[in-house]
Amino acid sequence: MHAAQSPTATGVVASPISRRRRRSPLPRPRRRLVHTLELTATLAINGLLMTVAVVTLSRLVPHYQAQRQQFQQVNSALRATKADMAALQAEFSRHFDPAQATQIMQEQSGWTTPSERQIVWISPGEAPHPSQGSQ
Repeated sequence: MHAAQSPTATGVVASPISRRRRRSPLPRPRRRLVHTLELTATLAINGLLMTVAVVTLSRLVPHYQAQRQQFQQVNSALRATKADMAALQAEFSRHFDPAQATQIMQEQSGWTTPSERQIVWISPGEAPHPSQGSQ
């Protein structure tokens, strides 16, 4: 029962045709020509795609540089505005600080408290003489 089976029992028949070498549809010189044409077409298409890519990049580089320059200008303006805003915010906080209200009133109006006296400095040559002051 487990004897070696013949090729006809498995359904596989070795035919003399399958052992023969198949001929290619085109003769060798013509195959080389087709291969050469395919290679040339592939190189031409790749060259065209590379040319398109280089032209596109050459057009994008100036646009990229202009955008980068605009970004730097906007960034510097933003930094200046932030500095101005910080100064204004500090001044706003100072004006609405109750502890500094009297100091701000003195700065803006020249008002002094009754316990303070104003001192006026004069040079020694400008001092009034005692005789002029008693008249």
